[in-house]
Amino acid sequence: MAAATMGGGTGGGSAGDTGGDTGGGSASAGVPGRVQALRDEVSGVTSIMSHNLEQILARGENLERLQSKSQDLEATSEQFRTTSQRVARRFWWQNVRVLVALGVLGTILLLLVILLATGVIPT
Repeated sequence: MAAATMGGGTGGGSAGDTGGDTGGGSASAGVPGRVQALRDEVSGVTSIMSHNLEQILARGENLERLQSKSQDLEATSEQFRTTSQRVARRFWWQNVRVLVALGVLGTILLLLVILLATGVIPT
């Protein structure tokens, strides 16, 4: 008779179990069914909460890894910026030296041509 009372609800889950127990039938048969339904519900909620907690902890670990990677990237980018500025400065000075050397060479050639054209330097 207890099995017929517990199965007489409108559907599965806790809503069907509580509605079926308040009708006819003995009160002692309905109480263990209700307790079991509540225990099942608490167990389900506990399972969901533990799963959510695991996900939160996993997210925290992922955030810590992401923060560590971003700090490493920041340090690496600062080192790259410093190195690239040093290299750019070195090539700028090298370019300046080459331009000065070409200017001096051009000036010497121009003076030589002028001196040859005016006859100051005999050919």
